[in-house]
Amino acid sequence: MAWRWHLAGGLLITAGSVALYLFFALSGNMQWGVHLYVLPLLVGGLLHLLVWYKEKRTDHMPQPA
Repeated sequence: MAWRWHLAGGLLITAGSVALYLFFALSGNMQWGVHLYVLPLLVGGLLHLLVWYKEKRTDHMPQPA
C-alpha cells in the first residue's frame, strides 16, 4: 500500500514507528538496539511523505506548452 498511496503509507509507517518507540520507551525496557530498528522505519515513512508532497506539488503546476 505504501508504494502506491504515499500519503497513507507514509502516515502509517511514521505512526507505527513512533508507537513502537513509545512502547519501548514507556515500558522501561529501552535498549540501544531499538533505535536501530525504529530509525529506518521513521526515515522510510518521512520519505514517503516527502514523495507525496513533491507529487502533489508537481500535479498542480501548469504544463509547458
